[in-house]
Amino acid sequence: MHGLTGTEYRRFYLLSHMVIAGTFLTVFITICRDLIQGTAKHYKLPLIGLVAAMIAVMLEVTAVYRVVSLSGIFIATGLVVLLVVTLIQTMDRIRELELARQREARESLDYLTGLPMRHKGEALILEKMQKQGGCLGFVDMDNLKKINDVYGHKAGDRALRLVGEVLTECMKNAVVCRLGGDEFLFYLPEVSEAEMNTRMRSLFDSFRAAKNAAAETSAASLSCGLCMCRQGDNFEEYYIKADKALYYVKQSGKNNYRFYEELEERQPDADYSK
Repeated sequence: MHGLTGTEYRRFYLLSHMVIAGTFLTVFITICRDLIQGTAKHYKLPLIGLVAAMIAVMLEVTAVYRVVSLSGIFIATGLVVLLVVTLIQTMDRIRELELARQREARESLDYLTGLPMRHKGEALILEKMQKQGGCLGFVDMDNLKKINDVYGHKAGDRALRLVGEVLTECMKNAVVCRLGGDEFLFYLPEVSEAEMNTRMRSLFDSFRAAKNAAAETSAASLSCGLCMCRQGDNFEEYYIKADKALYYVKQSGKNNYRFYEELEERQPDADYSK
């Protein structure tokens, strides 16, 4: 098998360089379009590397005709530059994604209690409810305004932190979130009504001991509305029922808890809506 003649060799290189020229033209048009549309900023570093690679290839083409001994050096250099800037861009993108994830995590947590905020907490509860039955609890801390007025908002903040702490401690394995203001929500999966009563007594005892440790938080108390839930049922329906049970407690003197099912048994026709 014979090698290429000088004429065939030159024709081969001419064809390959025409392909390179066409590629460059396509890339150049694409870059110009992205610059006009303002989308080139999303790949700024790879763009720099691409331009460097294009310049290197142009030098390579020139070297083929002028200095054959340099053939390959410019292309290799350009590809190395492109590889480096692409790697830097990838690392920057990974860092941006991680910072965005951390920012999202911070924004979804309540700065005061460290609990998930409403949108995050309700999403977690809904997900848990689709997999397991349990108990949904609506918790309201009583007398927050009184504490704020008498002792200041710092005292009110401390009382709210206490609620978050005792809920997390006494409702282990539960999803607990702060709805806003003095309201909290939790969902404890795979729990019976009898066990829930035990947990609630522990919650009230723990909160009473914690809030009485300081005079400024001693006026706080808890009101809770509970609803037993079946797996996969409607979250909004249970949410409304737990809220109605809470409303009943608030209207009956506060500092207590009730199951919605208990209210239905006592007064099936009563209206507990706000």
